[in-house]
Amino acid sequence: MWTSPTDQRSLDFKNDFRDAALALASRVTFTPYEYLYDGIESKCMGDDGVNYCTDMCTNNGRYCSTGPNGAFDTSITGVDVVKESARRLCIWELFGYDGTGLEWWDYIRGFTNKCDNIMKFTDDDCVKEVMNDVGIDYDRIEECVFNHGPLDQDGENDMLEGQLLAKKLSGVVIMPVAYVNGVPVRGALEFATVFKAICAGFKSGTEPSICQECANCSDEKACVLKKKCMDKAGTVSTNAFIGSLMSVSLIFGIFGTFLYIRQQRQMREEVRGILKEYMPVQKNGMDANEFEFDTQLEQDDEDVEGTFT
Repeated sequence: MWTSPTDQRSLDFKNDFRDAALALASRVTFTPYEYLYDGIESKCMGDDGVNYCTDMCTNNGRYCSTGPNGAFDTSITGVDVVKESARRLCIWELFGYDGTGLEWWDYIRGFTNKCDNIMKFTDDDCVKEVMNDVGIDYDRIEECVFNHGPLDQDGENDMLEGQLLAKKLSGVVIMPVAYVNGVPVRGALEFATVFKAICAGFKSGTEPSICQECANCSDEKACVLKKKCMDKAGTVSTNAFIGSLMSVSLIFGIFGTFLYIRQQRQMREEVRGILKEYMPVQKNGMDANEFEFDTQLEQDDEDVEGTFT
């Protein structure tokens, strides 16, 4: 991942992706890079050794950057950004040996919350406070930067030289950008985009469990934080679905049978009424045929009621 301490477009990603990096720790190796300008190629370091870009570059014009959002005229200078970049690279060097660098992620988050503003960006006391919060020795980091090559002197810093070389070999021309298995991730540097790209890099069936759970979730970030996709919270198992479907079918079947029996009874009553009106009345008020019909209707009612019960 290529970013810069003052790159606003990558702030949310660096603050949020810490939990995903931790969840992927055993299967994914993460490496941060700091985007710098080569001052010699940019002619910031003259042939006479003069730093023509002054506030933009350290080491007499060798390593350069810009202020927030690429500005040149803010109180946070390119020199300030280069120094913070070197500090972050040393934090990774000392704590990122496991490929996860939890302290690096925590420092980035703490710095963003407490020091990433015009008043505090260059305040060493603020930086010390953040480092103390996440368990990093400030003096050890400063010693690391110095050992790679002092930034306030004419000469190379081999750690920053490594960043310039890696930038050239990778062909990086813009930032922020992330690479997964050597391939740049298309789209904005966002949690969901990078997380899905990482999970897609595994052969089907071999991806980490967090990928199986969250890569296809509607809210990947919330899923990683909770270690559970809430999209599935309202779903039911196949057996439960089939059982519910059968229960509903049974209820409708019983209801339908009841309506059918009721309708048949009504029809019989109507037929009886019609026959009584038009058939002649015999002895005892009933014709033999009518008696036979009534008896059959009554027998039919008894048969139907037996099946319902």
